[in-house]
Amino acid sequence: MTAEEITYALLCADAALLAVVPAARIVPGVIPQATALPAIAYGHVSSVEQTPLAGSPWRLVTSRMQVTVAAGSYAAKKDLLTLVRKACNGKRGTYAGALVLNVRRDTVGPDIDSEPDRIYTQPIDFFVQWREAV
Repeated sequence: MTAEEITYALLCADAALLAVVPAARIVPGVIPQATALPAIAYGHVSSVEQTPLAGSPWRLVTSRMQVTVAAGSYAAKKDLLTLVRKACNGKRGTYAGALVLNVRRDTVGPDIDSEPDRIYTQPIDFFVQWREAV
């Protein structure tokens, strides 16, 4: 299991988000230029692994993930950012086969808008704390 798989599972587990952005438009890395909007990209920023206790079958990992939303208007971007926050923040449970202990919002990045292209984007970061098999 990876933090990327967990993030994708969190996003795809939210019916309200999927009603606006189908799973096919939730992609790792960068949103391809020909992709219809709205769309979402997610990526791994960093991870910190704690040393497991002797004999433990797992270790605790905290990964920082960035989710970037893209929409056709400023208002749609802000609405989509709210849906992403609600889909991820405060979640616990099993996602993508991994036990997720906590997901918490970190920073919300700057508005990155292109008026001529009518593409409005903004990133939001989350810390995902999960158990990884040793």
